[in-house]
Amino acid sequence: MRYRLIVPPEISRAIGAFGLDRNSLVMVLNRLYQELEERADDHKRHRDPAHPDLYFWFELTVWDHGRRRGFRFTVDDARAADHLFLVAAEEI
Repeated sequence: MRYRLIVPPEISRAIGAFGLDRNSLVMVLNRLYQELEERADDHKRHRDPAHPDLYFWFELTVWDHGRRRGFRFTVDDARAADHLFLVAAEEI
């Protein structure tokens, strides 16, 4: 199934606040859309332990300024059948 990813403005700002260089930021955004819109079913097994009925986690690692940086995105897949909503973004 193909999904539509919704990134609310506050999550977009949180991603921007990671301070990634331009190439790394573009890579994160591209991977988010690519993986979640096209392959979300592969990632849904990584449920948020605090709210497994509502959310799953998508984790991503990129190289930024010569170092590895990891991020976790919390995705709401319960709100709508064909839409996914980013509800949190954090560096891990």
